[in-house]
Amino acid sequence: MISFCPTGMESFFFDAKQTVAGLPSFARVFYKLLNEERVEHINLILLTNEERPINIPQLYRNKLKVFPIRYHRFRGLILKSILAIPLVIFIGLKNRVNICYICGDACPIIGIAGLILKLPIIRRLYGTFLYPQLGKTKFSIFLRSPLEYLSFALPASDIIITNDGSSGDLVFKKIGYEKARLHFLYNGIEKDMERKMKPPSFKLPPKYISYVARVSHWKRQHLVIEALSILKGKGIIVPLYIVGQNDDPPYFLKLKKIVEEKDLQEQVFFTGGLPAEVTWFILKHSYLTFALYEYSNLGNVTLEALALGVPLITVNINNSLKDIPKDAYYPLQSDNPTEIAETIEKLWNSPDICERISATAKEFAFNFFRDWEERASLEVEIILSHLKA
Repeated sequence: MISFCPTGMESFFFDAKQTVAGLPSFARVFYKLLNEERVEHINLILLTNEERPINIPQLYRNKLKVFPIRYHRFRGLILKSILAIPLVIFIGLKNRVNICYICGDACPIIGIAGLILKLPIIRRLYGTFLYPQLGKTKFSIFLRSPLEYLSFALPASDIIITNDGSSGDLVFKKIGYEKARLHFLYNGIEKDMERKMKPPSFKLPPKYISYVARVSHWKRQHLVIEALSILKGKGIIVPLYIVGQNDDPPYFLKLKKIVEEKDLQEQVFFTGGLPAEVTWFILKHSYLTFALYEYSNLGNVTLEALALGVPLITVNINNSLKDIPKDAYYPLQSDNPTEIAETIEKLWNSPDICERISATAKEFAFNFFRDWEERASLEVEIILSHLKA
């Protein structure tokens, strides 16, 4: 298995904890593989910028062996990946590896080792940023985004792509390895979130809004902060909780600066990354929540908001919400902060509209999306279908 270290899994790999605060599409499948009787041993090549030593939970130390490849910059990642190929070949031969499962677009170069070993290769992509480049030549796409291009184009038995609205199926059609089987799958939802959720250690106000997403420039939390500044100028004070790990320090500093310049310190709160159960609680009790991403708005949090019946304000960017009924969320016509502010003001005083959106969203999500248990099992079966009887 070859993977980057997903957001939220640092505590598993470096603190020996089983709590997960991030990417469920990785964690759900990973834990299911760890507990799968048909899988005797997992050798994980882990790309990470962490300097701490590997420290995984005691429960998995007999089954899971982690080989970290540490890097700090993009060029360093490519060089380290090339140098790691002989190591991966050695690990594969020594441990009689049967399958090469490659997660994320940072890992295709190391995956060449699987080709040399003539192993079945399953590539796992969690969406894509290549859709805006589909009008360009393949060579142009490669020069601009070499690792992501190779994740699609290098030989593989199967390619599993999250259907998160970023049009991974169309990218595969343009540049994907023609002999690979494509599995274009929606993420799952935790259908018993409300039973499992736990309140945070801090007190929440009776009425607030949330933005649940990793702090990153393409998640665009600044749009809501700017909208709150407009509302404050009209005497409308709306508390906002931004829930998510800081993945983009320069952007985080930008957000903090906006908050200070707009004098919003008493109503904008950054919680950092939280366990899933606590995140669900904050999301569930939000009066409104947002998805205003740069490329697609059909990520995990959108699915969770729909399933929890939280009124979601979002934009159907790149037609990413084409499969979601328009009355299951509140659609913006643009990502302009003025329109966002007007929408917040309208819904802040319209509980009847929010209740209708909530009921429609919840019913749709429970009927349309698989539970995570079923969804993760589906992916595991795709992987293990290559085990020899």
